[in-house]
Amino acid sequence: MPTQFTEDDLGEVFGALADDIRVNILRFLRTHPEETASFSTLQDATGVEDSGRFNYHLGKLTDRFVRKSEAGYELTQAGKHVVGSIESGRYTTSGEIEPIELTDPCRFCGETQQLSYCDEVVTVECTSCSATYEFVVPPAVFAHCDDTDVPRLASRHLRTTIQRQYAGFCVFCNGRLARTVKSTDEFDSSPIRSDEQLEETEHPGTATVEFDCQQCGATAYSSVSDVLLEHPSVIGFYNDHAIDVHERYCWSFPAFDDVDMTAPDESRDTFEITYHCEGESLSLTVDDHLSVLDTERLAR
Repeated sequence: MPTQFTEDDLGEVFGALADDIRVNILRFLRTHPEETASFSTLQDATGVEDSGRFNYHLGKLTDRFVRKSEAGYELTQAGKHVVGSIESGRYTTSGEIEPIELTDPCRFCGETQQLSYCDEVVTVECTSCSATYEFVVPPAVFAHCDDTDVPRLASRHLRTTIQRQYAGFCVFCNGRLARTVKSTDEFDSSPIRSDEQLEETEHPGTATVEFDCQQCGATAYSSVSDVLLEHPSVIGFYNDHAIDVHERYCWSFPAFDDVDMTAPDESRDTFEITYHCEGESLSLTVDDHLSVLDTERLAR
């Protein structure tokens, strides 16, 4: 079984990355077409002329981030994740996207919506009412894309995040998540803000899933109706009506007037959520940990 790092271990891990030469070694191995590289190839790629100095830096990475084999040096899975984090732009990139007018109207009032991006947060807000949706997206998602692609990419990234959370894995550390359904009454009046979260406003009677990571302690939130779009019965229900839930923008689907829900409370450990579409309905009986206990499909 995996063991927990001590503070000394963590200091050693971050210390191993605290040098440009070592970071350049990792980045070169990630982009090297052969996936493995010899000592001399790595040394030439990083421009370090002193072999002893280069060997010192390479040694700081070996076993944890770099593995030595008969074919040469290659990244471990930990090394690949480190490079992925660097290339995501979260630590090195900042940027903004000016408001983009969206083609889909506000699901509350039918007026125009705008999408903007600042400090890694996508904000979709109505220009008329106060409906607002916010969620975190790494800068790399929008690299080399036109403004017309931004809404689609933002929604797909959020949907991927929700899929991962519903599967029970933390988007930060890959640890296991505990899921708890809570009614809006259990939160105070201030907006809920947390990484990787879709915030929805002005929807009375909704319920929220709280995801708590058992490994790193991170907490994230999403609405129950959005998370359960990942359940096979819901995906199949909408597919039968020629609707791909993964191709619809998260902030516009499903429309709130097409979802009914009995909000959970302390006296009831299950609740029902019902999706409606074109004269049919699908009801799910769900417990307070978001496990689907029963489904029923009826014609209205």
